[in-house]
Amino acid sequence: MNLTEENMNYQNSQLNTLEYIMEKYNFSDDEYEKLLRIRKSNIQSISFTTNGGFDPESKEFHPDERDTCYKIRIVYFNNHDKLSYLFLKTLS
Repeated sequence: MNLTEENMNYQNSQLNTLEYIMEKYNFSDDEYEKLLRIRKSNIQSISFTTNGGFDPESKEFHPDERDTCYKIRIVYFNNHDKLSYLFLKTLS
């Protein structure tokens, strides 16, 4: 498998994970729209947790529950090839 095939397989895997998250969790309309838009981006990583959360300032995971933390963190390159982060809170 060459690098292009590996990258395509990786992106397909990330899209499958994104689809899983979109089906499993409930989001606000605004967050759902962001998820739809991000599908066209070059996704680098998707992380989600049920315990603890991701701090948008440090961009790191914290094992303890904090009001300022999010359950999902997506790292991607935006339309200007700038590394970006999307943090999402799921609705109960």
